[in-house]
Amino acid sequence: MTWLDSTEFEKLTDDVTTFMTDYLLGDGYLDICATDNQWARLLVELGWAQDDDAED
Repeated sequence: MTWLDSTEFEKLTDDVTTFMTDYLLGDGYLDICATDNQWARLLVELGWAQDDDAED
């Protein structure tokens, strides 16, 4: 099945700027991707994203 036919495909934003700031460099990344990867940990470490599921 191609990604266009997937039932999980949905529109995230109306423009590239919002996608970049919200989903690539912010909290939105943690909503749509696995949070146990280097990029997610970097975003949290920099304070650009907040991982609500992380244990203290």
